[in-house]
Amino acid sequence: MFIRSVLSLVETELKQERVKSVTLSGSVSVPARAALINALNDPKSDVRIMLLSLCAGGVGLNLCGASHLLLLHPHWNPQLEEQAQDRIYRVGQTRPVHVYRFMCLDTVEQSIRKLQDGKLQKAAAVLSGARHTSASKLSIEDLKILFNMGPQ
Repeated sequence: MFIRSVLSLVETELKQERVKSVTLSGSVSVPARAALINALNDPKSDVRIMLLSLCAGGVGLNLCGASHLLLLHPHWNPQLEEQAQDRIYRVGQTRPVHVYRFMCLDTVEQSIRKLQDGKLQKAAAVLSGARHTSASKLSIEDLKILFNMGPQ
């Protein structure tokens, strides 16, 4: 629920500033998603922002109407963030794309970022043919890092 509450906070601020946005979270039905995506991608639409939960932004979304991605919270699985970027870098994208990551200092978010870096190194090792890689799930060592109980 943390993710949805962050999206709700941003949505409230956008409404106060009269910025037209749509929100795509896990609570949006699959049939209703197409209209939200079309509203963002249509150059004639007044929708300028889509608030998108990483977990709801799965395979198949084409958000070529977007040119800026703001990642407001890290996820322990860095591939979800990569997927979010891939939604914007799609066929039909004609503008430069800018990606911004926001992170609070001295919070669990910094530990999540370290965890992401480790997972990306493991993925690179797998793709390069290296052996001795661990599973894609969170390990005890990963959890220790998240809660500042492991190696820094």
